[in-house]
Parts: sequence; structure tokens; C-alpha cells
Amino acid sequence: MLLGDIVQVPTQRALVRDGYSQFDEFWSYAVRKEAKTSARRAYAKAIQETDPQIILDAWIRHNKIWETWPQGDKKWIWHPSRWLNEEAWDGNDPEFRGGGVVANLMSQMTEEEAMDAAFGGLMPDWRSQIQANAAITDIGDTASHLEGR
Repeated sequence: MLLGDIVQVPTQRALVRDGYSQFDEFWSYAVRKEAKTSARRAYAKAIQETDPQIILDAWIRHNKIWETWPQGDKKWIWHPSRWLNEEAWDGNDPEFRGGGVVANLMSQMTEEEAMDAAFGGLMPDWRSQIQANAAITDIGDTASHLEGR
């Protein structure tokens, strides 16, 4: 760019029009699709200051986490417009809240099946480990009792 060149800064309206397809992709990932018009305005404002790909990557990541939330917790998910206005792509990811498919499967298992699922690959002999720990605790209780005499 040379001195005297005119730089055209896009207007808000042009950004809304040009960012339309980008916004549609952003919107397609939303777990909670509410207040679309407000979200479109917030998106147009956000992409003026931040690379749209950074916003989209964080949005996808956050929504994948939110998809795993139990149905009752989904009311706490921010609307897309709030997420954009708060610049949430700069913050921490939402927490995982055990829900969805895994929680559903775990709720259908017996305690023993759940223990196998949780410890089976890491500690195949988890049953004997628990029994050994219980025996050590029993011995410790007996020793403490004898010392107290």
C-alpha cells in the first residue's frame, strides 16, 4: 500500500452480508438455537476484531462439550449471541458434565459391570485389589485395637 492509497473499511452492513455464509456455518453447530437475529449482529461485530476461524473453532469445541451435557443442564448453555458478545472464544472451555450416551449406558449397568468398565483395562484384577485393601484395613483395625489395650 502506498501513501495516498485509499483503504476501504467494510461497513457493518457489508460485513453482515459478506459474513452471511460464515455465520450460517457458525449457527449450524449451535446446540441451543435461539435469538438468531441477535446472534447474526453479534457475529458481524465479533469478526471485525477476531479471525472468524478462531471463533468457529472455539464454538465447535464448546458445542461438542455441551452436546454431552444431561438434558436438564442444557438450559445453562449460553445463547449464541451472548457467547459472541462475551467473547467466550478467549476463555476456558465449558466443563464436561457426564451426561449423554456414557451416563445413559452407565445407569443401565450393575455395580460390578460399572467397575469392570472403569477399571477393567487399567486394573484387570480390581476385585482382588479391593479385597486386599479390605484385608489390610481389617488388620490395621485389629492392630490398633490390640495396641489400645
